[in-house]
Amino acid sequence: MESLLKKSMMPLSYDNWTSDQKEVFRCYRTDVADCIMYCHNILRDDLLRLLNHHMDEAVTMCRGEGHARHWPYLETCLYSWAAIGESMAEEEENPLLVQFLAKLATVPFGGQLPVITATLDCIGGFAEWLGGYPALVASLVPVVTSAVGDPQLSMSATMALKDLARDCPDALQPCSRQVITACAEALASRRLKPSECVRLMYPIGKMISFLPPEEVLREMEAMLAPYLVELETAVSSATQDKAQALFVLKMVTTLFQSLDAKPSEKAAAASASSSSSGPNQPPPPPRLASPIATLLNRVLPLADAASKTWYSDEEAMDAIYLLLKQSSACLVSSNSNLTARMVEFLHNSFGRHPHSTAFDVSRQLVSVHLSDGQFQPILVGLLSSMAERSIAAAQSVANPSELSDLLASLFQNMAQTLKKNPYFFAPSAGAGLIDTGALFNCACATLHLPESGTVKYAANFFVALSAAATTDNPTLSQVVHAGGLNLVKTAIVCLSKV
Repeated sequence: MESLLKKSMMPLSYDNWTSDQKEVFRCYRTDVADCIMYCHNILRDDLLRLLNHHMDEAVTMCRGEGHARHWPYLETCLYSWAAIGESMAEEEENPLLVQFLAKLATVPFGGQLPVITATLDCIGGFAEWLGGYPALVASLVPVVTSAVGDPQLSMSATMALKDLARDCPDALQPCSRQVITACAEALASRRLKPSECVRLMYPIGKMISFLPPEEVLREMEAMLAPYLVELETAVSSATQDKAQALFVLKMVTTLFQSLDAKPSEKAAAASASSSSSGPNQPPPPPRLASPIATLLNRVLPLADAASKTWYSDEEAMDAIYLLLKQSSACLVSSNSNLTARMVEFLHNSFGRHPHSTAFDVSRQLVSVHLSDGQFQPILVGLLSSMAERSIAAAQSVANPSELSDLLASLFQNMAQTLKKNPYFFAPSAGAGLIDTGALFNCACATLHLPESGTVKYAANFFVALSAAATTDNPTLSQVVHAGGLNLVKTAIVCLSKV
């Protein structure tokens, strides 16, 4: 282990190396880190005691004027701790690790970027552990937030902050305003890379969720307003900047993914309930609108414009559908107008060009509004039109394997719908009844495809269809009886080719 520490130590002349030399050394250190992890799997606490001893020695040597000469020793100790972070994730409480984590807030950086980077890597690597020690989290937050806006440290800092927000959000809650302020300043500086800006939206969403309800939407709009203007410019017919549009869409998607609008809604409902509890109390104030619904009202027209511009671009449409999926997961049934608009958006965009990821959004919408009968007709109509468009697309190509992903998503979605909502296929479901017969014939043809995954989903569709074809649903029973012979013949032909 002593030898591995020496081998992974950065030389004082590291800044003078060429980029190729640095890359070779990075790969070499990665191999050393793997060896250190394996050593920990064998030595366990003995290795932790050794690393703590070296850490104490390195910190002492770097105090004062000795930092310029001894910082590589400190950096390699931190690097070694970061290397074993993943292997300790599932362990129980360890006092030796707590001793090390307590030292991170007092590490003498001396202006050396490698030392700061290694410290940030340790904070992110042990974020799950830190969740049990709120006092330690509070002492380490300034280390992370001070580095977020530095382009040389922002990659490690944003990753560490995201890890903290994901693994110990409750311990981070007292520092929520500090984190939001630091992230807002970093975004406003425009010095970060696009991937780092997207990554920052995750801790922003987590921390904004802890704010009082009346502040959530204000913070979101203040943070995203400049980027929504850029998105509007990017999707306009004059510029059509796809890269910029995708960047902003990913930022909003990440925010929706991490933002929990429910606490705000519950707090508003509780406030309204308490204000109306007494007989002489004034009427409760209007219930606050869902922050995500309010923001989505601004984003949806821009996403619609982007879908019209890049309707055949898989990367762009995947980003748009992911945005809708994340936002629909947070919608409440009271947002009937917004839900109807999302259904209409799916109907139109899928009609222009079918994409497999659109089924993820439809599945999410059905899950959110499963118990709300008012949405059943429009959801049945949406699934019916998507199934019809998918089947038509498969029939229009000479080689259906080109659309294997689309067919896989189609039958995966339909099988799940048959299991959870078989009444969607009954005549009582309303207008736009799903054409089960056409699905049956398309699934039979899909069984002949060479893509095993697609064939598996088609087979699962038949299993779900057979289970749902009971006396309570004569429509499905008639489809199974009418196409049963064709299915048996198809199965025999497929088995004969194995």
